[in-house]
Amino acid sequence: MIANIHNNVRDTIRSKSSPILGFILKIIFSHVLKKVNFIICVSTNLSSQVKDYFSLKSQPHTIYNGVTIPRGIKPKSFKYKKKILLCISRFDKQKDQVTLLKAFHMAFKEFPNIELVLVGDGSLKETIRKKVEKMGMSREIKFLDWVQKPETLYQKSDIFILSSKREGLPFVLIEAMSYGLPVISTNSPFGPSEILKEGKDGILVPIGDYGSMKEAIIKLVTNKKMYESLSRKSIKRAKFFSKENMLKNYRKVFYSLSE
Repeated sequence: MIANIHNNVRDTIRSKSSPILGFILKIIFSHVLKKVNFIICVSTNLSSQVKDYFSLKSQPHTIYNGVTIPRGIKPKSFKYKKKILLCISRFDKQKDQVTLLKAFHMAFKEFPNIELVLVGDGSLKETIRKKVEKMGMSREIKFLDWVQKPETLYQKSDIFILSSKREGLPFVLIEAMSYGLPVISTNSPFGPSEILKEGKDGILVPIGDYGSMKEAIIKLVTNKKMYESLSRKSIKRAKFFSKENMLKNYRKVFYSLSE
């Protein structure tokens, strides 16, 4: 039996259950995880958390999520035109689109030649839509339903932005980078800091800090050198998270268990 963990289990349990239910779930999961043959997490920091939280004897193995790396993608050139910011995520508290709205609104006041596209579904979508209407930004902030193949969105957009409070290893962040998009992400546990090499290959901002996120947006829409540098770094870094690398590592696990 192989257990595969893709999200911040501890914080998810704490946010979605009462203390008593959380305690019960922790005991159940601890029992199950101690019975499986192999535990895989999608980031090293998540692996460390799972070991400590569930009192495991050894740290789970890490296999990063892998994406299909598109061919022929060239770094994006900085153009003096309207910049399109893209966010693809569920509409719920974990993804914290409220912070993104505040940051975008502040950035728009300084640099009005920007647009935000929010893609996805979720229980808070209508709530977020009403906030946008109340802000008077329905023309600048657009909503799209969940799309199965977002390649065209990546190609048409200029910047990818993620405002999550917690993650495991955000697949969509890697996917956006594989298309050369410079990225802004909250430094949420876990994943973004590992993907972006502690902020060397993208901009990390504190969780819920719309002021820092606004500053990051302004930098990328006004600084040609930074924009083009991060676009090049995105393409190079995304290749590390290729589907081929992921499958190779899973294959090693399967073979080791069959010996």
